[in-house]
Amino acid sequence: MPTLLILVGAVTIPPGLAALVLGWLPSWLSGHIERPRLWGLGMLGFGLFVVTQIPSLRERFEDAGSAAVALRFIVLAVGLAAMALSGGRLIRR
Repeated sequence: MPTLLILVGAVTIPPGLAALVLGWLPSWLSGHIERPRLWGLGMLGFGLFVVTQIPSLRERFEDAGSAAVALRFIVLAVGLAAMALSGGRLIRR
C-alpha cells in the first residue's frame, strides 16, 4: 500500500507543481484545461494529501493533533475544488 501511495504522489506532484509555477500542462490536457495554474494547485493539493496517507507520515500527523489532521483534509478539499474550477469549455486549436 505505501508503494502505491508513493507512486500516486510521484505522478501527481511534479505536473501539478509545473502547472502551478510555469503554467505548463501535459499535452493531452492542453485543450481541456482553461486555467492551468488552478489545475496545478489542485493536483499539488491532491498529491500532498495522498503522500501524507503513507502510514509513517500519517502517524506523525495524528500525533500532532486534530488540527494537523484537519489541515490534510483542507488541503484535499482546496485541491479538489481547484481542479473542478480549472476546467471549462473545450478549446479547439
